[in-house]
Amino acid sequence: MARCETLPWRMGASAGPDRGHVRVCVNRARCAVIDRYSPARQPRRILKTWAYPAAADRTLTVTVLGTKRAASTGRTVELDGFVAITD
Repeated sequence: MARCETLPWRMGASAGPDRGHVRVCVNRARCAVIDRYSPARQPRRILKTWAYPAAADRTLTVTVLGTKRAASTGRTVELDGFVAITD
């Protein structure tokens, strides 16, 4: 878990043929399940952007689900980082 006090922020990661699913939640409610599968390797890119009308304390929870789509050869999840966007 991490605390985020800024407005928009983004999550970046690579994708590939052996990738699985990860769930990212903000304040344990605003959740997104992100599928990291791609038939070919893809370099780091922005996967998800969260935006809020005002800065505030928020709790970010990342959970590796251990699941994958049928075409994937693995369940690996790699996150390259979270970027807070500030003025």
